[in-house]
Amino acid sequence: MKAMGIVFSNSHEINLPELTSDRAIASVPFAGRFRLIDMVLSGMANAQINKVAVIAERNYHSLVKHIGAGKAWDLVRKNSGLTVFTPFGSVGQTRMSSCRIEALECLLSYLKESSEKSVVISDSDIIANIHFDEIIDYHNKNGADVTAAYRHLPIGTKQPFARKLPKELSVSDEGRITKICRGMRCDWPKNILMNVWVIERELLISLIQEGVTNGYRSFSADLLAAHTADLRIMGYRYQGFYGELTSLAAYLQHNLAFLDRKNLQEVFGDEQRPVYTHVKDSPPTVYGQNSKVVNSLIASGCVIKGCVENSVLFRGVEVAEGAVVCNSVLMSDSFIAGGAELNYIVADKGATVRESRKIAGAPDLPFLLPRNAKI
Repeated sequence: MKAMGIVFSNSHEINLPELTSDRAIASVPFAGRFRLIDMVLSGMANAQINKVAVIAERNYHSLVKHIGAGKAWDLVRKNSGLTVFTPFGSVGQTRMSSCRIEALECLLSYLKESSEKSVVISDSDIIANIHFDEIIDYHNKNGADVTAAYRHLPIGTKQPFARKLPKELSVSDEGRITKICRGMRCDWPKNILMNVWVIERELLISLIQEGVTNGYRSFSADLLAAHTADLRIMGYRYQGFYGELTSLAAYLQHNLAFLDRKNLQEVFGDEQRPVYTHVKDSPPTVYGQNSKVVNSLIASGCVIKGCVENSVLFRGVEVAEGAVVCNSVLMSDSFIAGGAELNYIVADKGATVRESRKIAGAPDLPFLLPRNAKI
């Protein structure tokens, strides 16, 4: 398959500042043992896309540490493979892109030196097992210049909108996109852009140059929107499980969604399209004699002596005897002491809750324990 990939690792971090102050959104831990970027990289690997560029603009230390050379996704190649593009500077100028088009401008030489016919572009804050090969086939079958993946939200859909409104599409009966605009906070039927595109490489190069020349900022609402009449821009309607990290509440909600076996199977249980990640060997989880675990995802290396219900626990979490954890997400190496009670909590790595503390949030306003916090 003659396609290459581009992944944005910092997009929409404004929606989740609580977890992205010192890490890229692409490296935010998810579902007990994964990082968000795992789903996009795995989708590309499963589509036989073996040349991928990751644009990392800030807070990329943990991201680079996680993906390494791309071995987990079979992207260690002699002539292609995984390349991470970090900010660069020149004499008298510091280069730090402020928008998607400027970030793509940094890849112009990389794109010109490539030979692939098409480019698959994706954000990394997407929670889904996307079949990129099916989108590419749809793109080629329809003779498209650009194909954009979108979701259709029917009347009455309660969409947890981000701090920045999503882009909306008008799609004709034949599937052609006739209008791209910034969204509005309304419940009428709408088509929401997923920020997943397939585009011809030569066309992408010319569009990037046009966008830079005209001072455009948004790749979709400014640049592509100006060409809906003269380019064949098709819409691919995505209908599988899908989530976006529009807030800390959405992060909690989407983690807990995988307590439903159907969702877990669809995204992480497809043997034909597995989600790969950097492997860490940990001992099995230890369950104490008086422990109680109900409807939860527990990673390896945990010690559970208390009660855990409807929660997701990452590697190395310890819940002491007498502690109660409900409706929460606890990241690696968190410790919950005896007598503590947690409900609707998101605990970052290494958080500690001392004896008999009672902490509660709400489904739409979870309480955050920052990294290495001690309460």
